[in-house]
Amino acid sequence: MARTISPGAAPVAPLRPPPAPPQPFVGRDTERAALERRLEERGVVALTGLAGSGKTALLADHASRSRRKVEWVEIYHGLSDSGEALFWQIARPLADVAPQTWQALHRMAQGAPPYPLTARLQVALAAYARLDAAPLLVIDAMDHLGQPEPIALVSALCDHVASGRAGDLQVAVAGRALPYRMLSYMLPALGGIDLVATQAWAQALGLSLSDEAAAQLVAFTGGVPLALADALASRLSDTTLPLEAERRLWALVAGLSPTELDLLKILTRDAQPALPLERRADLAHLEDMHLVRRSSAEGAQIHPMIRNFLSAQMSRS
Repeated sequence: MARTISPGAAPVAPLRPPPAPPQPFVGRDTERAALERRLEERGVVALTGLAGSGKTALLADHASRSRRKVEWVEIYHGLSDSGEALFWQIARPLADVAPQTWQALHRMAQGAPPYPLTARLQVALAAYARLDAAPLLVIDAMDHLGQPEPIALVSALCDHVASGRAGDLQVAVAGRALPYRMLSYMLPALGGIDLVATQAWAQALGLSLSDEAAAQLVAFTGGVPLALADALASRLSDTTLPLEAERRLWALVAGLSPTELDLLKILTRDAQPALPLERRADLAHLEDMHLVRRSSAEGAQIHPMIRNFLSAQMSRS
């Protein structure tokens, strides 16, 4: 017997409006141009970078300037991190612009057995392809997807759009770490903003930063926008860094295994340690999380913000 699911009662997490870009939005002219070019050429773009590096901010900036309608899908643990829930978020705009397809998708879900997600995705994308003005779908915080099914769903969505079979639909994906299958859609990982942008940001807040002071801030934070925001806020209020800033730094390493955290501490003391073969997998994961960058000349370089944080923690213990 088929399940009875009315469209209004479907397990659809709400689509949030695009967040407002931060003001001022500085230091991302190159990345902004690269994002726009990639969307124009391929219809798909993927952003990665350390938490706080400005992935959401860059997409919010693009959304605020885009002539397209932007549908913002944010991944939430336990709410939209399953394949089924994520599919309904991806398809949700069709309820307004293609209601017959929306109803058909619900009938397909009510079958016994229901149509597989891949089949329903094809139907949804065919409907998007028929639209005169297709939206931009933004899938933010994709690193919260921990199961293979929703990850495969997003990968299939990106491949379909990039092939041109979804009409004018565009997709932008952001996450601290993305699957290797999406490598061809990724822009270079977002790095820090530079001294000039930091000074412009400070000036907009009513602060005057000398070249030396700005250089110290950039060196300490690695130019990570969220860390710079905390540092500038502390200067505005003439206080030490807020407790929330330290919590955010702890959050960057909270999900690491004990061996990975130990390796970070080793690299804090020595950029080119002799590592046994079994530690190479830990090093690769730290690279994927943008905590470490390797080069043949300099060895394994920890992100400056993480190195400074861990150095301070180790000196206290």
